[in-house]
Amino acid sequence: MAKRKPDIFLAEKQYMDSPDYEIYNYSDAVLPRVFPHRHDYYEIYFCRCDRLEYVIGKQVYHLNRGDLILLPPGYMHYPSKIDAKPENQYTRMVLWCAVDFFERFLAIDPDLDRMWKSVIEHSSYHIRLSAVASQTLDNLCRHLLDVKRQGGFASRAREFSILLELFAQICQITQSAGHFERSAASTDMFNNIVYYIHVHLTDTLSLEELSEHFFVSKGYISRIFRENMGISVHQYILALRLSGCQEALKKGVPAAEAAEIYGFGDYSSFYRAFKNAYQISPREYAAAFGGGQENAAQG
Repeated sequence: MAKRKPDIFLAEKQYMDSPDYEIYNYSDAVLPRVFPHRHDYYEIYFCRCDRLEYVIGKQVYHLNRGDLILLPPGYMHYPSKIDAKPENQYTRMVLWCAVDFFERFLAIDPDLDRMWKSVIEHSSYHIRLSAVASQTLDNLCRHLLDVKRQGGFASRAREFSILLELFAQICQITQSAGHFERSAASTDMFNNIVYYIHVHLTDTLSLEELSEHFFVSKGYISRIFRENMGISVHQYILALRLSGCQEALKKGVPAAEAAEIYGFGDYSSFYRAFKNAYQISPREYAAAFGGGQENAAQG
């Protein structure tokens, strides 16, 4: 059975199939609708377009061609806006690396961990690269893509070697604090509401509560969600909760417990929503994707 994701998350692949790393070279004529999301792995994001707004947590970063984003696991992020000119396609290279896999590189040189400690220490995940540094990292990524595609004798060793050099280069760059770009302070109401929803996803959430918390009308919140996401606030919260339940089922959490954790008032409403979104019941999903027998009994 093919793996399914909620339709709203299909604008771009946002999960790893590989147990170690994946690298992609993406290009879209327009910015796809990518919802705020988190990963349980490292992400290195190379911007290859101009005038891109990228949100991490509550911070908005303004990226240009050649910039770098370093994302440790667990940080909510998404690209929010791009200067839509015909010559400015949404182009980027993305490298994902599993935590366990990265530890193999730390066994060779523990100093490589500084690249992640640096971004956390500076509370800034955006690095403005020099032209030389940007070209160096670009060349390494393209070399890695070529080796990965071509395969052949000792290709895994060659991939590992390229990744080691890539991480070493990034680590060296991050040791200069001057490379870090502070974000513009986010006063955008939409981003603040999105962040609030993510933080309080397991609580009771409603349009009325959001309206009271942010001191704006329900109609205003509904309008800015339609303008930015193309769906209602209710649809957005439901999609996030279903995605959380989906991940919980993969980890063996019983379906009824997952539904309660993610704010569903009763199991029947969760069952209907899950079946409608995934075209598969929670029981079938748990059995197919690793939830085990405990989940299977939930229906």
